[in-house]
Amino acid sequence: MLHGLRFKLAAGFGALLALLLATGVVSLVLLSRNASVLDRILRENFDSVGYGQRMKDRLDEIELVLRPETLDSASQKRLVEARSGFGAELRNETANINVPGEKELVDTLTGAWHSLDAGLARPVPALDPATFARALRLSQRVIDLNLGNILSADGQVKTSHHEARAVLLLLLAGGTALSLVWAAWASRWIVRPIHGLTNSVREVGKGNLDMVVAVHSRDELGELAEAFNSMAKRLREYRDSDRQRLLRVHRTTQMAVDSLPDAVMVVTPQARVELANGAARRIFGVAELDGLSKVAGGVLEEMVLEAVRTGQPVEPRSYASAIQVFDGGEKFFLPKALPILESTGIVAGVTVVLADITQMRRLEEIRTGALSVVSHELRTPLTSLRMSAHLLLDDRLGDLSSSQVDLVSTVIEEGSRLQRIVDELLDIARLDAGRTRMALSSHDPEEMVQHAIAEWEGAYREKGVRLESHCAPDLPRMEVDSVRVAHVFSNLLSNALRYTPKAGTVRIDARSESGNLVVEVSDTGEGIAPDQISHVFERFYRVPGQATDTGVGLGLSIVREIVQAHGGEIGVQSTLGAGTKFRITLPLDKSATPTSTLSGGVS
Repeated sequence: MLHGLRFKLAAGFGALLALLLATGVVSLVLLSRNASVLDRILRENFDSVGYGQRMKDRLDEIELVLRPETLDSASQKRLVEARSGFGAELRNETANINVPGEKELVDTLTGAWHSLDAGLARPVPALDPATFARALRLSQRVIDLNLGNILSADGQVKTSHHEARAVLLLLLAGGTALSLVWAAWASRWIVRPIHGLTNSVREVGKGNLDMVVAVHSRDELGELAEAFNSMAKRLREYRDSDRQRLLRVHRTTQMAVDSLPDAVMVVTPQARVELANGAARRIFGVAELDGLSKVAGGVLEEMVLEAVRTGQPVEPRSYASAIQVFDGGEKFFLPKALPILESTGIVAGVTVVLADITQMRRLEEIRTGALSVVSHELRTPLTSLRMSAHLLLDDRLGDLSSSQVDLVSTVIEEGSRLQRIVDELLDIARLDAGRTRMALSSHDPEEMVQHAIAEWEGAYREKGVRLESHCAPDLPRMEVDSVRVAHVFSNLLSNALRYTPKAGTVRIDARSESGNLVVEVSDTGEGIAPDQISHVFERFYRVPGQATDTGVGLGLSIVREIVQAHGGEIGVQSTLGAGTKFRITLPLDKSATPTSTLSGGVS
């Protein structure tokens, strides 16, 4: 590629590099020239000053030698050396003339010396005082002239400095102009296309796939623009195909959910409706993009937000959570929120299913009513039978044989068992009807635990099972229905005794934990199989293999209803063959006191 981006960058930065090198070379040349000028001036003038000084010294020596009237051989030799020395210094000075006017001065000095030297060359040397004084004065002038030139060298250096500065300023101005030209060139050839690509990418990020970048060059930026246009074209193709596929999927899904008898909605994590079938639109009046805050009193919105927060399905505990709707009659719908999870675990939406339980609700009401009626109807004859059986054992009606006593005792025992079942059925009926009210009052948790232990201590002792308890000191008082809570403790201790073998241990612990009263009833009995644990609180559920005289499976269900009515929770942990532990959590804070009415439904 002849004029590619690399070539343009190399050309632009190469020009700047060349300018930088040129500036550096010129600076070095100017500095070298200034140094050379200064060195030459100092060296030449310093040599001339030396020549002049030595010529003066030779003249002084000649004068000193000629002071006596007669010359001995040694004085004559000194005179010859002095004359020779002066001549040599005069010749050196003649060859080192570099100051204006110095040549005329040296020529005058040479003439004076020749005249003076002619007198000194006679057999009897004669020194002309006037010529001698003139030669001495001219030698001093040579010295003064060169010293003056040394002092004026600073001016020459300054002149050279000004010239160098002018050249450097010129180079700086040229470099600045070239840089501005390069910046404008780079903006037009490089920066502007990059800006265009950046704006196009932003538009694509906003969903505008119809962007086309103009290609102004055949360099790397031009190739990038062509690649971007190709990418945008492929994205448009994918968008169109995905749009058609999504439209097909959406219509298929809409037809599928419309065929469901239950009301179904698909909502966003912000609880806005994206898809709703005909039942949901007709019964609940929802439409796409509607919020759920005003649907069913905001219950559905709360369930959706809870499912988004936890990532787990949110299901109602009982039929009591059903939503009542009047659609050509009274109907009941049981809501369920199922989160839609991405592969990363993020909640992408929630499916809300509202199952029509109107018929089941009516059947449950019929069952509950029949249960209540039957229980009430059974209670009176049961009481008569039990009283009659007790009267048979009374001696006032006559003596009974041992076999008759055993039969009557069996009648009494079975009557008592049947009475307990009837009482439990009546409790369930009251719970479902919401007619059982709790008498809340302040109680000491330790006293309630000890009362339950005292009630069952004899039965435990009779069976040979050890009953232990431990209550943390200074437990705060709490607002509870003592009769109902006592029923909870009694039921748990009864179950523990029933399933713990002789020489086993049952332990009840009470402590304060995070603002709650925690009561744990643990035993060393046979335990519960893992697949049975989730069902122990269901109504009429009995663990397979239990004896037929253990009840009808309502005890733990009633316990859970009482605990939940107090705003608490109950759970169970068990290992088959190693025992079971029931854990009850009741709030100690009076501000969390529950409603005073027990109400529930079938789980």
